[in-house]
Amino acid sequence: MAKLRLQSLSLLQLKLLYESAEYTQPISLGVDAGSKTIGISAAAKKEELYAAEAELRTDAVDLLSTKRAFRR
Repeated sequence: MAKLRLQSLSLLQLKLLYESAEYTQPISLGVDAGSKTIGISAAAKKEELYAAEAELRTDAVDLLSTKRAFRR
């Protein structure tokens, strides 16, 4: 069973579906948007909590050129 739900996609807000204590932790979010990869990292003072890297598609121009050639 889910313990949280997406509150707002534009602001990326998550809402807990259960009561919790008022414990908070300052977290820094880093986003590195490069030309071929995007890196995301969330870190507390002493440790990295989350890290991800996504590769962007680079074949869109070739696919559209091929599609255009088949239409002719």
